[in-house]
Parts: sequence; structure tokens; C-alpha cells
Amino acid sequence: MSRLYTTKDNFSWWIVTDKADKIFETDSIPLYVIYEDESESLIESLDELHEAINLNLPVAMELGYITTQPSLWEKCERVLRNGHWYVKLSDVVKQFNNG
Repeated sequence: MSRLYTTKDNFSWWIVTDKADKIFETDSIPLYVIYEDESESLIESLDELHEAINLNLPVAMELGYITTQPSLWEKCERVLRNGHWYVKLSDVVKQFNNG
């Protein structure tokens, strides 16, 4: 089972249903219930958390939008000199013009 869940609008969540009680107790990371229509709701109480679990709805932490496109750094030729990395300015400009 993959814990990574991505909605149709490319927003990513990390499913933590099996660890949600412990995470909720720490009050350090906001948890959300994700509904079948991909809407979500912040879990604000232990009762809400248990209701989501009893309804077999995923409980998740938000990750945000994860891009799978290579970064500019990955697209340009790189050279290491004296402990510093360099790229050609022409490569950078070409990537901006093509992107």
C-alpha cells in the first residue's frame, strides 16, 4: 500500500490513518480526513478522528503540490571546479526559452 495519495488537481497527501491517534496526540502536525470526492476537512478533535477512522476514510498530512518535472539544475550541463558547481548561462537561457 502506497501512503502517497495525489488528487486529480495534483495535490499530494501522506496517508497516516494507522498512526493517526499517535500523531494527533502530539498536536504537532495538522491531520485531515479525505472524502471520496477528494475534498478534505481539518480534524480538530479526537471524536472527528475516530469518526473518520470508523468510516474507513483516509486520514492524511498535507504535502502540497509535488512537481515531477526536472529542475533547471537537472536540465543543464554542470561542471565542478575548485569545489564549486557551474552551469553555462546559455543552457539556463535555453531552458527558460523552451519551458
